[in-house]
Amino acid sequence: DGLGGCSQITGCPKAGPLGGKRRQGTHDQRLGWDKPWGTRSLPQDSRNLKKRHAEIRFIDKINSLNLDQNQCYRIICYVTWSPCHNCAKELVDFISNRHHLSLQLFASRLYFHWVRCYQRGLQRLQAKRVSVAVMKGPEFKDCWEKFVDHQGRSFPSWEKLEQYSESISRRLSRILRFANQNNLEDSFRDLRLGSPSPSSSRSDSR
Repeated sequence: DGLGGCSQITGCPKAGPLGGKRRQGTHDQRLGWDKPWGTRSLPQDSRNLKKRHAEIRFIDKINSLNLDQNQCYRIICYVTWSPCHNCAKELVDFISNRHHLSLQLFASRLYFHWVRCYQRGLQRLQAKRVSVAVMKGPEFKDCWEKFVDHQGRSFPSWEKLEQYSESISRRLSRILRFANQNNLEDSFRDLRLGSPSPSSSRSDSR
């Protein structure tokens, strides 16, 4: 199975008629772009066709929109699992070259969060303008209302949803905080390397 999710993009001028029917299931292995002004969603099958994860197909779809680089766009992306380390690198490369885009990523679960390379992928995203967070009640409700054929029913929150979400969120915070500590240590190390030693200072004074 591929990594499923939903996305919404604001500020996109490419409007079209309201058309697409909402899809069954919050995690139905598809991507949708919910454009402003009530325009239709753009379904994108994200199943692991040719081993391509949803994040890669998401990048391809955004590229195909040819968004005006003179305008700013905010993209909110909901995914079942956080990106693997390869997809994290692709997202970083994608967003680094597109300063008119802002990407906020919400994941309901962390993918191999105990593996160091996957942790580094999340840390790299956070360091490169991609906000990474865990889906909680409001995000699940937003997915339900925008991307699910709920037929007027309210979001059926399940038992211990908030507890599980908070637990995963704390785990993500520890991963990202560890990256911040490393960056701080690197900065201090650079300062020490760049500071003249007492002996060199005395020799300079002569």
